[in-house]
Amino acid sequence: MEELFNIIVRVFGLPRTKDFDEAQISVDCPNCDEGAHKGNLEINLEKDIYSCWACRETSEGVTGRGVKWLIRKYGDNQDFKEYSTLVPSVKITTVERVTEEVILPKEYKNFSRKNEHSPGYKEALEYLIARGLNMNILEKFHIGFCNDGKYGKRIIIPSFDLYGNINYFLGRDWTGKNKIPYLNHDNPKQDLIFNEYFVNWDLSVILTEGSFDHLVTFNSVAILGKTLSPKFVSVAQNNLKGNLYIAFDGDALKTAKELQKQLDFGKLRGRVYVIELPLEEDPSSLYKKLGEKGLHMALSGGILRF
Repeated sequence: MEELFNIIVRVFGLPRTKDFDEAQISVDCPNCDEGAHKGNLEINLEKDIYSCWACRETSEGVTGRGVKWLIRKYGDNQDFKEYSTLVPSVKITTVERVTEEVILPKEYKNFSRKNEHSPGYKEALEYLIARGLNMNILEKFHIGFCNDGKYGKRIIIPSFDLYGNINYFLGRDWTGKNKIPYLNHDNPKQDLIFNEYFVNWDLSVILTEGSFDHLVTFNSVAILGKTLSPKFVSVAQNNLKGNLYIAFDGDALKTAKELQKQLDFGKLRGRVYVIELPLEEDPSSLYKKLGEKGLHMALSGGILRF
């Protein structure tokens, strides 16, 4: 195992942290660090997985291909040859992915320039802008739209699992005329953490009710309702290093406090807080009125700490 660590150091430089017992090492991410020396790229040699907490290693979101692929990308031929020789002698286990493959509707289009003349583009974009979203958010979360088909006249908001695979999506009506505002994928919500791909468990995490609140709130998870998925509770108990904040709509304070009681046990005991918002407000409406910094200040309320 030490020889594998040495190859990692040779390719990525001196580690910020390392744990031989857990076969874990943290190094500067060659894709996004740019001399900041934050050590955001975590590599686990035993599990053969890696992830950058800042960029998930590439702007395209390619993760979970195994450490050997990472060595091939950033190392030289000798590094790759040595690693390939050593890996068969090391017990490597991979994380099973049990989530059913989710495919976006065939009518789905994103908000890139190539689609700006497509039917529905203008109306869908106007709806999102009216809700305070900007192109950076739409691009980051791969938000798109369907003008026709089963999800016609709906905004499509995908969810990505830990590895960057789509595991769910929401279809939000933008016309205001549909009796069913949301038409979502059939995967059970309780089996996933919405957009876990974007969550940094080393920091504090904010729980929101809906997807639009989540899109504008830093390091957040949308529970898509008022009940928690068992998976979220398990992962938060085992992985969350910061605090857990519940930022529900102002009129859902009672529900937020009930969830606080449910979550305040085990490793989370004493680290779950409720952020009380004005009665008619939610994170999405505050973002629209105050902007990103203003939202963060409003949520802080003297207790929010990352």
